[in-house]
This record gives sequence, structure tokens and C-alpha cells, in this order.
Amino acid sequence: MSTSTIKLQRMMVVSLFIQGGIHGMMIMLPTIFLIYALFFNSTLNELALSLLMCVAYHGFASTCAMIIFTKPLRERIIPFIKFSGQSEPSNLTGIRSSSSQDRSSSRHSHRERRSNNVAPS
Repeated sequence: MSTSTIKLQRMMVVSLFIQGGIHGMMIMLPTIFLIYALFFNSTLNELALSLLMCVAYHGFASTCAMIIFTKPLRERIIPFIKFSGQSEPSNLTGIRSSSSQDRSSSRHSHRERRSNNVAPS
């Protein structure tokens, strides 16, 4: 195997272990607390709610870790996440640029017709 293949496989294994650790912490810790609360009649409702949120968002955290720790994914996905500092909505920019292109193309075609002495149709 080439060195780049070995490097990529090592990166994938590290990413896999990190994701496994995230799943383990964010699912097993709330489960252990649930078993404790069941047997010892715990009244820590705020902690129980926060641990429930950990279980609910473990997939999101794992996906973020996958993007951060896997270089090919990071290079492809991060440019899509970055926001540009536009002052107007992007859909209006597209409308304005296309309408100005239409006007400029109609001016050019009008000039071409005049230079070729062709009557407008």
C-alpha cells in the first residue's frame, strides 16, 4: 500500500474511535444515570433532562467529529458551511445580476444591428 493510503486509513481509524467514544459517553452515561435513578429514587430532574438531551444529540456530535477529524470530508464540507458577509439576500443578487446582464446583452445586440445596418425585428 502507498503511504497516502496508510495515512488515510489511520485517519479513518482515529475518526472511528473518536466517534465511538462520543457514542459511548453520550449514550452510556445517561443510561447509567437512569439505572441509578431507578434504583435509588433520584430527584435530579435537571441532570436527567440534560442527559436526555445528550442522548438526543449524540448523532449530531458524532457527525461534527467525523467532519472535523476526517481531512477529505473537512476539505469538501467546510467551504459550504462558511458564510459570506453579503449585505443583501443572495436571491436578490441573482435577480439583479441577471437583469443587468439582459440589459447589457440587449444593448450589445442593438449596437451590432446598428453597425450591420439590420432593421430590428
